[in-house]
Amino acid sequence: MPIEGGRGAGYVIGTGSFSATSNGLGVQLVRRGDFNVSLWVAPANTFGGTVVVERSFDGGGTWLPFTDIDGLAISWGAGVSTILTEPQEGVYWRFRCSAFSSGPINWMIGQ
Repeated sequence: MPIEGGRGAGYVIGTGSFSATSNGLGVQLVRRGDFNVSLWVAPANTFGGTVVVERSFDGGGTWLPFTDIDGLAISWGAGVSTILTEPQEGVYWRFRCSAFSSGPINWMIGQ
């Protein structure tokens, strides 16, 4: 299942993969605070692509790149597993694969 849990369960986990440039599913966070994000490929594959993390404050109608303090969009070109923080409840987060050459690139957003 690509998204499991939700507000009633008190947790949410969204998963998927990229085999081309595309948008991942929007995952609605169930509470404020820290959440996990991860990108990876299977051991026999090569991570070939660029993945941007985005968020939406209007239920997925408008997606904005998550930026650093200097306004630069956060993106990764290799596997990563890190913790981000969201100060608002109910915000949607997703990954967008903006360039793809090899993979598949797997993703997970969980809280």
